[in-house]
Amino acid sequence: MTVTVFSFITSVLLCNVYIIFISLIRRRDSFLIRFSPVPLVFIIAAGIFRLICFVEFSDTIVIGSEVILPAIFDFFTMQLISAYNNAVMIHIYDVLIGIWIIWSIYNLQSYVRQSIKLSKSIRSVQGTDDMKIISCMDNILAESHKSTKIKIIQSGEISIPIIAGFFRPVIYLPNIYFSDDELKNILLHEWTHFCTRTHGSSF
Repeated sequence: MTVTVFSFITSVLLCNVYIIFISLIRRRDSFLIRFSPVPLVFIIAAGIFRLICFVEFSDTIVIGSEVILPAIFDFFTMQLISAYNNAVMIHIYDVLIGIWIIWSIYNLQSYVRQSIKLSKSIRSVQGTDDMKIISCMDNILAESHKSTKIKIIQSGEISIPIIAGFFRPVIYLPNIYFSDDELKNILLHEWTHFCTRTHGSSF
């Protein structure tokens, strides 16, 4: 097994292909509800494994290319800056990898900060005291034979129903009137998201 610049670039590109594929799948609720988030977890694990194991095996079959791949390789390995008698050299792939790492760290910390902020706001807000909503949710839990405690918050700042939380689920409802059937369908839909863990697929 050998490690080369090309093998690392290939692993990064393939990992991003995995990410694009995951982002497309997670938007399809029908797929997630039918197959659960397990395929997503498997694809994420495969992407991480491919990113970490950027090696070339001795029995790798090389497909010859005299024009396209050499041009791509020359572009990524083009030297941009050199210093200290070429002791320090920066190539195009160094810049791209640096941008990719910074972008990933920024998005990850933004997600974590938003999650912490949301968690703090949840603890400071009282759940709804609307008996119609509470009774409907209790019936759904009884029918599904679950004893999970769910906090339901109504707010005028919410435009669509959403659910948040992996261990302590909270359902947010717009502060508008719902008929009995609408309320049941909405709460059942959000409860299904929690049971299948599809509400956390954006992570």
